[in-house]
Amino acid sequence: MTTVPGPTEHDVVVVVAKSVEDALRNHGTNIAFQQVRTTPEDLVVHFSSFELNGQLQARWPGSFRVLLEKGQRHDLQVVSIESVEPPYVFEFKVPWSGDLIEGLVVSDLVKVSQHTRGYAVTVFLKLLKTPPWAGQRVDRYSVAQLKQAVLDRLRLERPEIEARVDHESSPIALESAEARIEGTVVVWRPEAKDDAT
Repeated sequence: MTTVPGPTEHDVVVVVAKSVEDALRNHGTNIAFQQVRTTPEDLVVHFSSFELNGQLQARWPGSFRVLLEKGQRHDLQVVSIESVEPPYVFEFKVPWSGDLIEGLVVSDLVKVSQHTRGYAVTVFLKLLKTPPWAGQRVDRYSVAQLKQAVLDRLRLERPEIEARVDHESSPIALESAEARIEGTVVVWRPEAKDDAT
């Protein structure tokens, strides 16, 4: 019997990111419908957890358990069943069009920085077309501008923490009868700054 090597931390993060991307592709109509009304964060987390569980079981059967938020826990955790290694902890943000996006992402980066395997997942939903009754503006900011705003705010508010992008998807189209949205998944990894710098 051949033993399949276990996944690296990067392997697990890529599977999580791809699961979020698949959730956007497979449930884009529902997410676009929700985005016009309120944040679809819960939908994205739940749809992603379904995709993630399937992908983890297909790649590493019986090796991981996917946990969703209960009480004070994080949005999503991936726990190894076979080892005592710390869990992978993920906080999600799917910002509403009018939110101060960078502040929301910074708060998640601070929260997950306390974990060995903590990541912040941001799904930037750029509104391209919305119905007049929704009262939302069409977004004019690029993902690059939003990422830079997050890093600038993190440097200002929490200079002891640095963040890097571990994964960024290509834009994904989400469309309903009422809205047209472009989604980009960004997975951030916070790190404590070196004292030597």
